Parts: sequence; C-alpha cells; structure tokens
Amino acid sequence: MKNSNKENSKPISMAESKMVKEMEKQFEIRLKNELKEQEKRTTSKLFKISQDRENIVRDDFQKTLDVANSVLQAKERELEEQKARDAAKIEDLEETLRTTVEKNADLNTLNEALQKQLEEKQNELVAFGIEAEEKLKKAKADHDATMKTKDKLIQESKDSSRRELVQVLETEFECVICNEMFVQATILSSCAHAFCSHCITEWTNARAPPLTCPVCRTPYNNGNVKPFPMGRSLLDKIEDKLPVDTLARRNQVKRDRRL
Repeated sequence: MKNSNKENSKPISMAESKMVKEMEKQFEIRLKNELKEQEKRTTSKLFKISQDRENIVRDDFQKTLDVANSVLQAKERELEEQKARDAAKIEDLEETLRTTVEKNADLNTLNEALQKQLEEKQNELVAFGIEAEEKLKKAKADHDATMKTKDKLIQESKDSSRRELVQVLETEFECVICNEMFVQATILSSCAHAFCSHCITEWTNARAPPLTCPVCRTPYNNGNVKPFPMGRSLLDKIEDKLPVDTLARRNQVKRDRRL
C-alpha cells in the first residue's frame, strides 16, 4: 500500500502530458467538426423556410393587389363611359335649349336628373374606394399574420436545432456512471475516457486496486485522473443555452453533490 501511494504521488510525465493534450486536441477537433456540420444543417433549413415563406407572402399579396387593381380599373372605365354618355346627353340638351326656348323647364328638370345621376355614380365610386381601401388593409393584416407565422416557424426551427445540439452534447459529454452531462469533467489519461469528477472519485474509492476504467476496463491509478479543461470550459459556455428542464436537472445534480 505504501508503494502504491508513492506511485500515485509521482508527477505526470512529459509523455503522459503530451498524450493527454493530444487526446484533448483530437476530441476538440471532432466536436468542433460535428458542431460545424450541425450549424450548416440548421442554417440551410432556416434559409429554406425563410425563402419559402417570403415567396408565399409575396405571391399572395401580389394576387390580392392585382385583383384590387383590376376591379378599380373596371370601375374607372365604367365611370369614364358614364361621364362620356352624360356629356353627350348634356350636349344634346344644350342644343335643344338653343333651338327651343319653350322647353327650358323640361331641360332644367332633365339637367337636375342627370346631375343627380352623376352624383350617385360619384358616390358609388367613393364607396368603391372605401371598399378597396378596406381590402388593402385586410391584405396587409393577412401579410402581417403570415410574417408572424413565419417568425414562429423560424423560432420553432431554432428551438429544434437547440434540442438537437443538446442531444449531441448529452451523447458526447454523458458520464456513463450517472448518465448525466459531465459536472466538473475529469479524464483518465490512461485511456482518454471522461467522467464527472464526483462519479470517478466514488468509483475509485469504492474499489480496490487494480483500478480499471468503467468504459474500457483499461487499468489506471489516481495519478491518471486529470481535470478535463476543454470539456469543462465548453459546458460552462453552453450551460445557459440548455432547455429549461435540462438545466434544472443539471442544477439539481450540482446541489445533490454540494457543488
């Protein structure tokens, strides 16, 4: 037992230190590649959703605008035709007035009737303008509602991507002893497998030498148990981005371990 304690107290050798750093570097490269690939898929998915929604909104709004313009142009043509007819009638009346003074009373009555008809047509045009304005307002409201739906879909896509990221992290940073994401990540330099500091400590204390890795059964000693700085740093950075339930469970684990 005394010899074992002396062996455990020996400082880590240059070769072991280099091996740990190389393992951490390979692990970091592999994780970065996976995160980049995930980010590419997410960006592509968001871009496609945005393009599809914008095309739908633009087409719907253009169709509504085309219909409104078509109806408005038809009414304008109808009004111009009516004005032309009214002008022709007025011209005929004026000619009759110049040639027949006796028909002044009848001409005045007819002129009033034509003026009334013209006012009615003008009122109809005003009413149509109000209706067209209401349709445009409705089209704008529909457009705004579509944009809100688009924003909601984008947010849902972001949430989905975040959940996928958490699944990747939970897979890559899961402690096989407690089945939770690493808390104070620790690595065995003898085989490069990582665990929670609390879990590997309890595992070590509960077993008599020779100690073996919980994953691959590679022998190790206390001197092989090293902090995993890269894993700890990465988990600290993404912790506030975890879903509420995942973060709550992680905080409970920390409280249970009095961290």
